[in-house]
Amino acid sequence: MMSEKTGFAKQTLNKIAEVALSTQIKAQKLEVDIETNLQKITHGDIDHIAIKINHLTMQNPLQIEIFKLDIGQVTVQPMSAIRGKIKLVHPSEGKLELEVNEGNLHEALHRKLQQTVQLKLLENGRIAFKINPREGLGEDPELTFMAIPKINSDRKTLLLELFPLATPSSLPPEQITHLFTTFSEILDLKNLEKAGTTLTLDQFEITSGWLHLKANAHIDEFPSS
Repeated sequence: MMSEKTGFAKQTLNKIAEVALSTQIKAQKLEVDIETNLQKITHGDIDHIAIKINHLTMQNPLQIEIFKLDIGQVTVQPMSAIRGKIKLVHPSEGKLELEVNEGNLHEALHRKLQQTVQLKLLENGRIAFKINPREGLGEDPELTFMAIPKINSDRKTLLLELFPLATPSSLPPEQITHLFTTFSEILDLKNLEKAGTTLTLDQFEITSGWLHLKANAHIDEFPSS
């Protein structure tokens, strides 16, 4: 009987959290898993919250294939939770993982720049770009160059630096700057921050076709509907 009550309480909290989040995002699938027990939950104590979102579409417009947020110990107001609101008693810390593929980045860059930009995420940690300096003019060949990403000092974005000796002489520097700035804007963690949430980029990795980002999350307020 006790385990049944605990299971029902967890399912109720899971559903409340899913409803609160679903009103603020556009995604294919959303899952929330809250770990606690009946004794703890009556006092508003939660051991762990795991949020997983598949195909999260941002407004910038980037689609994130996988969004995973793990939040540590949380204390909520029990009465508020019963009424369908999850209110934190004190701030909590969490870990965020994002998986983005090169197709997502290609599409987002195309929409932002209104220009076809092909890119490849390479195993060696570099990003290869292919671009036509003056799209629509058939006599201009496509130019290929490579960039190396690094974490910006604000720990919100990735900065791109041209790989040494990889700059095509016929590519205008301002076009490279605009491309790299747009790339950083698309992946800016501020695009994911809701009221009461602060994200800081911790590390990243590039594998063939994929960009993996890890960030720290400081949460003062759980998103509400």
